[in-house]
Amino acid sequence: MTVHNPTRVVANREGSEFVFTLIRQPGMSNEQFAMDQAAVENDLKDAERPARAQVELSGDPSTTG
Repeated sequence: MTVHNPTRVVANREGSEFVFTLIRQPGMSNEQFAMDQAAVENDLKDAERPARAQVELSGDPSTTG
């Protein structure tokens, strides 16, 4: 099965926002959807780490917090 989830990158001041839409598949139980959601959240956190590290290395104070 192939699933396509829409994503968008939207300009936000000096940076950008990444928007990911998780779509519940037909017949998916609450438990399966929760597991899918947790997996996506973990993947996004893993993807975010290098991006944040790059921003911190660049020394741009508007994007660090």
